[in-house]
Amino acid sequence: VNNVAANDWLFTPALVLPGTANTRYQVAFRYRAAGVGSTGTSNFTESLEVKSGTAATVAGQTNLLYTNTSINNLAYALANGTSTPVVAYLPAGASTQYVGFHVNSIANQGNLYIDDLSVTAVTITATSEALLRAISVFPNPSTTGLFDLAINGANAQKGLDVEVVNNLGQRVYVGTARDNFTNKLDLSRLATGLYHLKVKNGDEYMLRQISIVK
Repeated sequence: VNNVAANDWLFTPALVLPGTANTRYQVAFRYRAAGVGSTGTSNFTESLEVKSGTAATVAGQTNLLYTNTSINNLAYALANGTSTPVVAYLPAGASTQYVGFHVNSIANQGNLYIDDLSVTAVTITATSEALLRAISVFPNPSTTGLFDLAINGANAQKGLDVEVVNNLGQRVYVGTARDNFTNKLDLSRLATGLYHLKVKNGDEYMLRQISIVK
């Protein structure tokens, strides 16, 4: 326990990321708090933000990937592209990047642990960086065909168009979704398999692969 608020950084080594078309890079890691708890939660609450940038310095960390101000789990939890909160993709066209973990807990808390850091290449298509960052889909894969389609900050003037296409190119779902809202996407009638989710905001769109495993 420390009576001074935390302001500590941990930087990764340089991550050299090939700038392949339609490829984005997803950061994932596990985290937990330390302390005493009888129900799986700590008596301390930690705060973490994760950023990326072109230098392993505080000033060089310019892109916010993740923030969580209420970490009190004693067992490791996974943070990735489908978690809550979600971890954003590294910026499009990123080459050499550093990822920084910034612990900024208030005073009189405990320790925060980070483990199993990974960076995975993901094939994804979008015409708008803002739209790509605004949309997350979870769980993916889904064992029920039910998905949460969270859209935050897409700057949509009206509802966004949503469609799902199977691997034969057949449209199997058409609907709309709201911005700044977690929309329910019910694909429970569809069979196990891979599908392509397309979300449109005017002339801009985001295309992502989703999976149903029943």
